[in-house]
Amino acid sequence: MPPSAQNAPSRALALRNATILAFPPGFLLGLIHGIITNHLFPALSAVPLFGSAALALAIHPTLRSKLSYGGSPISLSPTNVLALDFLLGAFHLLFLILAWVNVPHTYDRGSIMLGTYATVPGFVCTVAHGWFVARDVGRVVQHSRQCEECAAGMGGHGEGGHGRGGEYTPLTVGEDYEEVEEGRVGV
Repeated sequence: MPPSAQNAPSRALALRNATILAFPPGFLLGLIHGIITNHLFPALSAVPLFGSAALALAIHPTLRSKLSYGGSPISLSPTNVLALDFLLGAFHLLFLILAWVNVPHTYDRGSIMLGTYATVPGFVCTVAHGWFVARDVGRVVQHSRQCEECAAGMGGHGEGGHGRGGEYTPLTVGEDYEEVEEGRVGV
């Protein structure tokens, strides 16, 4: 396995762990800034921070078997994880922009600094979700270039979708998402 393939699962796990670790300081700093200044941002950034931490906990390799909902383990398809990564990244970016616009209006250097520090965990999560979205979209593009049936379908020869009459094709054909995230399958 090439060195870059060996580093990808550990990089993915490190980024998921970073989104978990970003929640407590982001929540605390945002809450303190909101109480001091009576501004909604960056305190409201705790909502997407919580979503990022919840997603990371739901697909974390060591915690997946322990978490359950209704008696069965939580299972997210790769397509759902991609959609959640995209939405969470977009929300983080939106909340960062709103915080950066509102923080300078406090007119107090200490609260400006506190508000700026409160946006750092949101920025970390934005970068992490952006990396996951770019990685998964790159996999789809690479698969569509290598798959002869997909290329024939894209060329206008009719059905596409692996000859199933245009049915939905999963995000990662032939790979189990858990194996990729845990590092058992090379990326």
